[in-house]
Amino acid sequence: MKSISLFTAICCFLIFSCDDSSTKKKVKDGIAYEYYSDGIIKTETEVQDTLAHGLMKKYDRDGNLSSVYTFKMGKLDGPAVTYYPNGKLEQKMVYRNGRREGSSQWFYNTGELYRVIPFKEGKIEGTKITYYKDGTIMAEAPFHNSMPGIGLKEYNMKGELLKDETKIVVREENRLFAENKFILHLSLSQPVKGANFYLGELVEGKFLSPNQWQLPEDSDGASYTFNVFKGGFRMETLVLTASYKTNKSNYRVISRNYNLAIDNK
Repeated sequence: MKSISLFTAICCFLIFSCDDSSTKKKVKDGIAYEYYSDGIIKTETEVQDTLAHGLMKKYDRDGNLSSVYTFKMGKLDGPAVTYYPNGKLEQKMVYRNGRREGSSQWFYNTGELYRVIPFKEGKIEGTKITYYKDGTIMAEAPFHNSMPGIGLKEYNMKGELLKDETKIVVREENRLFAENKFILHLSLSQPVKGANFYLGELVEGKFLSPNQWQLPEDSDGASYTFNVFKGGFRMETLVLTASYKTNKSNYRVISRNYNLAIDNK
């Protein structure tokens, strides 16, 4: 996805236009221009009362239109599109009061639909769907509040569901006698690069949460240490979660409950 931070900055400060001698004139109402160092137009923005209001068009150094955003009194509000260098549509989206809203679409540089992502108040909310060029669904990924959840489905080009039976494996290390420590080592049943492990409740029992604690890495994958002093006892059910990126660039989330019982006699 392209970042719009540059455009947001421009809308706040783009109230000047540069003439051929590089002088600046304040634009209260009309069109404000920004130029590349060689004088080629970089952006042109409709301005009202010194604020971006209407269309902002951005061009590459070859003069090709690269994006069009809609503003309302300084905030992104309305339809927006970006283009590949070959002129094909890259993204199509809608903003409301500065945040993405509704369905955003991405396209291959040959024109076919690639991905559809639902937004609500700037957050991904719903199922992100990715397509192969022939229109066959590649993946369906659930999201809530821009956080991925359990239930990712990926398909091959024939439309057949790809199975992934990866599970969280827990290995106990008892150091109670010498150090009053009990360690859980977490790993995955299949080798996966870049997996992250978390401790804590999932949102709605399904989605990752910023309130979950990411466990520190170790040689197995991750670990969690309990300090239990002599005579201490601890019993609880832990919610352990892992997330990792698949080879189709989706985030798979898996979870399991683990019944913990520590008795440091």
